[in-house]
Amino acid sequence: LIDGEVHDDNAYVIGEKVSHAGLFGTIDGVCRTLLKAQDSYSLIQNTKRQSDHRFINGWDSVSNPSNTLAGSGATTNTFGHLGFTGTSMWITPETNTGVVLLCNEVLGYWNDRAKLNALRRSMEF
Repeated sequence: LIDGEVHDDNAYVIGEKVSHAGLFGTIDGVCRTLLKAQDSYSLIQNTKRQSDHRFINGWDSVSNPSNTLAGSGATTNTFGHLGFTGTSMWITPETNTGVVLLCNEVLGYWNDRAKLNALRRSMEF
């Protein structure tokens, strides 16, 4: 039994249980987990955009590449995660590349995420 309380506006918007909510780990561990998810479960193939729905199997997707928090080089097929504390990860299937940003910044960006969003947008594939 997994039970907890989430204070994350993103979790409310997704509206379903997802495995990457509350993600904690090292950059090496997160990247190895994503590679294993690809190898074992065909993560990229199973997260293809089928409609205009924003969330795909619990993953966020890019609706507008020119105005996304996923960073430079993102496409409408890019999928990933925006975490409450600033953690972000995105995968672009066309280039088979991704970016991962791990941070824990709740206090500094809780009400004004402009600096955090600028950092997210500066990531490049």
